[in-house]
Amino acid sequence: MELLCNRIVDRMVIYDIVSPEDKPFYSYELQVILESIIAHAVILVIALVCGYFIEVLLFTLAFSVLRIHTGGFHCKTNFGCIIMSVMTCLLVIFVCITIVPYDWIITVLTVAAMVVIYIIGTVNNKNLDLSPEEYTATVKASRKWLLTASVFLVLLRLLSDTSYYISFLEMGFVICASSMILAKTTEKGGPCYEEDRT
Repeated sequence: MELLCNRIVDRMVIYDIVSPEDKPFYSYELQVILESIIAHAVILVIALVCGYFIEVLLFTLAFSVLRIHTGGFHCKTNFGCIIMSVMTCLLVIFVCITIVPYDWIITVLTVAAMVVIYIIGTVNNKNLDLSPEEYTATVKASRKWLLTASVFLVLLRLLSDTSYYISFLEMGFVICASSMILAKTTEKGGPCYEEDRT
């Protein structure tokens, strides 16, 4: 993947779309975008084959939007990321189907996840590499998004009788919080990350 992205960016440099000094940045960003597209495509194809396309789409939407603001655990390789994404997707399907009669369990897990996301705010690590000012701004943004999404989920719970689909949205919160906890316990990830790199 890295080789392909480097070749594409080399072409961009040749055609003066990108300056040579910006090549590493564009190569990395292109790699992140392509990995994300591949991982999401694999997940959605598996969901379609398993007959849970709408459910997985709801989970992926909730998780992805939260993850953009909060950060979380990152695998060391592209292949590891895809495998982890697929396993997480299958776990979410299993949990939601198994716990459907007891959907209050997912709701309790979601409330706990919201507390975790609010407390941690953002996981700053080598993939984000935020300055202290950026970190503070990102934590505020993640908390605003969390509040908005929480109000949306509460309204859905109050106004809708389709708790089955809501459970998949809620699992996006649970997995996001789990990813943040995993990142905090396995790697450095806080406001002082930049100072810890030295």
